[in-house]
Amino acid sequence: MNLQELCDCICLPDHMKRKVLDFANRFDEKTIKSYSAALYDPSTWDKAVKEIAGGLGDDPDGSKMLTFMLLRAVETHKEYEKKGISETIFTDTMKFCSRFVEEHYKVHGIYAFTWGWWFPRQLSLREFRIGALEFEMIEKEDKKLT
Repeated sequence: MNLQELCDCICLPDHMKRKVLDFANRFDEKTIKSYSAALYDPSTWDKAVKEIAGGLGDDPDGSKMLTFMLLRAVETHKEYEKKGISETIFTDTMKFCSRFVEEHYKVHGIYAFTWGWWFPRQLSLREFRIGALEFEMIEKEDKKLT
């Protein structure tokens, strides 16, 4: 799966999809790729998202952050395949982005992604959407819970 295919399968609104694909084509990801690993550890999510935002620069509609995160989602797709998690669960989980971009448009009249701080849950295979419900894997006292 590539970025274009991901944008299509999660039904990202065309306006935001164009911005994501345009930014991905001109963005040198190497400048902040080193922050990616921190997106997979809950103890470093907040710091990582702040560092990524700083590296991306001015991003009033969140399209740069969305681009960076969706590129990570392409990598996450490989992990879903390795673990035998269905394509439907992957797609429904990643549609998180489209739902919130659409919701922002309904409320504010512009497309924007302001949920970069939450997206690491989906990228790190800690939160899944199954049907209408979302399940988050958490750990408490070294025990995994849902």
